[in-house]
Amino acid sequence: MCFYFLLLLRVKRVGIHGIEYRPGCVLRLREMDDLENDYPVYGQVDGIIVWEDEKFFILTELETLYFHNHFMAYEVERSDNKAVVLHHDLPWHGVLHVVQKNGRKFIVEKDTSCIEDTI
Repeated sequence: MCFYFLLLLRVKRVGIHGIEYRPGCVLRLREMDDLENDYPVYGQVDGIIVWEDEKFFILTELETLYFHNHFMAYEVERSDNKAVVLHHDLPWHGVLHVVQKNGRKFIVEKDTSCIEDTI
């Protein structure tokens, strides 16, 4: 008789190629294109699962409302859609953050050190 064990680990954070991922960070799920997506599609990490060499991100999708030219940022809001994405399936492996001002949430894909004060 053979026994197989499936070992899944839920972790608080994971480092991959020098980038640290943790719950609360934002990942780009899909790029904007000429066919379906007028804006990039983002997801906020709710949890991280490690299985063997694979890293899975449990996400809540963020709905991109529009691009705010003045702030050079995308305004987003949380949706009810959940997703599970493998790290190697992401179109871009960087980590993004949500900047919040007056109840509105923005994703800035550039250096946010000087932008937070203006929003």
